[in-house]
Amino acid sequence: MVLAIATVTLSFAYPAFEQMIKRTKTTSAINRMIGAVNITRHTAVKFQAMTTLCALKPNGQCGASWNGTLTVFLDKNHNAQLEQEDTIIKRVAPVSKGTQVSWRAFQNKRYLQMTPRGYTNFQNGNFVVCHNPAFARDARQLVINVQGRTRINRRVNQQGWPVDRKGRVLKC
Repeated sequence: MVLAIATVTLSFAYPAFEQMIKRTKTTSAINRMIGAVNITRHTAVKFQAMTTLCALKPNGQCGASWNGTLTVFLDKNHNAQLEQEDTIIKRVAPVSKGTQVSWRAFQNKRYLQMTPRGYTNFQNGNFVVCHNPAFARDARQLVINVQGRTRINRRVNQQGWPVDRKGRVLKC
């Protein structure tokens, strides 16, 4: 009898628990991106050098998936490619399985660069993070302004769906 009651109770609690796990993974991925952007900005100012944040392809060029390992490096010739003369500052671990991170910015580049003054290299934009791309209700947006500062967009429409600054539902 006790087992039956426990099973019924858990069957009601499971969907809420599952939603909590999704929200936690999305929050973790957003915090990962905030940390990576802040490290990139801080490094650029500290070393007075162009600093690049991206997911590297095997050949050292930026452009791999933002879900994977991210690399922050001093980019001596500003070409967004890790070369021998460049210095790796930090590698950021990949997001958890099922989480998707996308980057949208001016100039449509597959990397983010910070100038020695801590500004973006004319790349203000945003990261959108979703745990389940088919269900964008839990999507979150991290906005980066031209000064290199980050903020989490908390706007939602009347139905509770997260929206961008123009009121469009976030897409994963």
